[in-house]
Amino acid sequence: RGGAALVGGRKPIAIEAEYHVTDPKSGKLARHTSLLLVSGWWGVARHAQYLFELTAAWSWGLLAGVGTHGALPLFYAAFLTVLLVHRAIRDEEKCSLKYGAAYAKYKAMVPYKIVPYVF
Repeated sequence: RGGAALVGGRKPIAIEAEYHVTDPKSGKLARHTSLLLVSGWWGVARHAQYLFELTAAWSWGLLAGVGTHGALPLFYAAFLTVLLVHRAIRDEEKCSLKYGAAYAKYKAMVPYKIVPYVF
């Protein structure tokens, strides 16, 4: 809560991001804050969870026997790669609009989207 939990046994590094939401009942803007975590896996890539998902999908496809079954076992992995790369790009756009300068700072601190040192 509030950034007090440990990440990897250390105090986490986080950026406090402010955003505004329109209250549906009153129609007024309400100010909120979120923490953008820069510690642990979130400090390696902004969507590191996708890397694990893609690794599993490509492993399953390759282990299914491309030499025996052709490219069909790789269809799921290829589809998932396109889906998650597109989702990461959409998420970046939404977060940039929502968090503004705080998200720009986050992107500077965590420069990779999915694969560290690659993308």
